[in-house]
Amino acid sequence: MVRLAGTDRRTRLITGGTMLALLVAVLAFVALDADDEIPRDDYTVMTDSRCVNAKREIATATAQAAGQDVRALAARLVPMIVAWRSDFRAEPVPNDRLEEAQRLDAALRNVEIELAALARTDPDARSRVVAQAGRVDRAATSVEAAVADLNLESCERLLLGITRRDGG
Repeated sequence: MVRLAGTDRRTRLITGGTMLALLVAVLAFVALDADDEIPRDDYTVMTDSRCVNAKREIATATAQAAGQDVRALAARLVPMIVAWRSDFRAEPVPNDRLEEAQRLDAALRNVEIELAALARTDPDARSRVVAQAGRVDRAATSVEAAVADLNLESCERLLLGITRRDGG
């Protein structure tokens, strides 16, 4: 044991300090959550389910509107996004996910705004319709990023495709 710890005072202090540092590192590794992943608790499960339901409703409306004017689809989707956002806001958010929840809420609000603007775009101004549809798509991309940040796994697998690229 003396050889392991050292033969003089300085070596024993260095060995003791090294052992203490290793002990602190091991305790920190055990005590600290090395995985920052969001837990699959009741909040996450409920929010994920609501998100999946909202996306399915949007997908159904989008499929039913095939061949119709994208502005009419946008007008039809606004209340769906409003309902999704309302349902999302009804669930109390755990403190460790407040920022992520606020980002999703803001992203949903932005989709509402962009969809409403698309619904009101002059149908004769095709380039404006196409440009506004692009803004809706970018807003939907922000929703997807916020969904991923909240670790809504099932919802993340369903992409939110609201508009068609041709604007028609």
